[in-house]
Amino acid sequence: MLFLQVDGDGPRPPPEPAVPEASGAESLPAAAALFSPPLYLQRYEAALSVLRRRPWRRHMAKVVDLGCAECKLLRRLGPALPALREAVGVDVDRGLLEDAARWTEPVVYNHLVPRQKTRLDMHLMAGSAAEYDARLAGADAVTAIEL
Repeated sequence: MLFLQVDGDGPRPPPEPAVPEASGAESLPAAAALFSPPLYLQRYEAALSVLRRRPWRRHMAKVVDLGCAECKLLRRLGPALPALREAVGVDVDRGLLEDAARWTEPVVYNHLVPRQKTRLDMHLMAGSAAEYDARLAGADAVTAIEL
């Protein structure tokens, strides 16, 4: 759902599209369009709603996220899929994966309130969607939301 954030007393119609000036530079609209919730969250929720559908939800053991970046989708998989045993994030940017590795480690809450059905192992791998990797075999689902 699109919400337009504006300054002033009340909502106004969207600004006219920017028209390129003679110099080739584009002018910026007076008000900027913002999405609520942000588009990336809407994409994640759409993917999770598919993964949560019956009969897959109860049998989803391994999910691979290509282009995982900061692992934002991976962090949502555990709570959304109680039978999930393995979540694998793949990205071409090794530095980004090193920074995101902390998000795949258990936190205190995970030890205090452990998963009821299965243990969840999360792995990050440097790789490309264009190259075959045998470690990704056997995945029940593959996402490529941010690719």
